[in-house]
Amino acid sequence: MLVMARARPWLLWVASTFGSLIVSYFVWWFWGMGFCGEEAYDSPPGTTADALCQALVRPVWPWALLAATPTTLALGGGLLGLVFRLPRLFGFSLVAPVVLGVLTFFLVPALF
Repeated sequence: MLVMARARPWLLWVASTFGSLIVSYFVWWFWGMGFCGEEAYDSPPGTTADALCQALVRPVWPWALLAATPTTLALGGGLLGLVFRLPRLFGFSLVAPVVLGVLTFFLVPALF
């Protein structure tokens, strides 16, 4: 019984880390499409969206680092919270990717 009680947080951490991959994909797709405007139109040259597209999304690696933030929070924060027995950090690392996903879902259509 003691082993199962200790295994539950680890299973929750693994599941939330894999779930945060979906959130990272949404951040990658929605914000990248919002900046570059490739869904229905191209961002006009000289606009802020065009500048962000050229600086972050086109070279891929800066945008990949930013889009990986939800997964990094879940992976790193959750692991540190479990290893050092910090329940607040563990809880934050499980909730933060979901909050970022909700903000992405609602902010991108409102801003672009």
